[in-house]
Amino acid sequence: SDKKVSDILVGMLVQSSKQIPAVLEKVKEFKPDLIVYDPFMLDAMVVAYLLNIPCASTITYPSFNHFIIFTGKGTEFEKRQVLEDYKQSTTMLKLRNQMLEDYDIDLFENFIPSTFYLRSGLQICTGTKEFELSMPSAVQEIYGGMDAECKYVGPMLLSEEQGRVSSIPHGSKCER
Repeated sequence: SDKKVSDILVGMLVQSSKQIPAVLEKVKEFKPDLIVYDPFMLDAMVVAYLLNIPCASTITYPSFNHFIIFTGKGTEFEKRQVLEDYKQSTTMLKLRNQMLEDYDIDLFENFIPSTFYLRSGLQICTGTKEFELSMPSAVQEIYGGMDAECKYVGPMLLSEEQGRVSSIPHGSKCER
């Protein structure tokens, strides 16, 4: 069952979940007013949820509704199959059960792998609303309506006057 899912994604989720206890302790010690996190990773989102700290996810995809796990999948059937494959993955099932036991968080019912958005948090996207795709129905069951609340701050482009570097400056070559 694990052959149907991304090794990289599952491996990152497992590693991220292992970091939760240490991150939790550090955040308790630091006492931030806000947690800004990458929604690809699991640990900061879980800590924000557990400690009830306001959070903002920084979406660096073109828009809220870009889900990398659906790359190359054009139909709703294919997208639902991807989600089902993750639910049937032995490793993901073990991780989901561990998260339920340790933190009362259900990775299958509340999240899409690689996009861990908290409904109570703020979603900030570096893309533009014009790049927005329609939300797949398989995702609507979990994130329905959140795309309308996403705040777009892109495109993240500077003019040359503002300091954009559009090429590598000429000068000395890299030497070993």
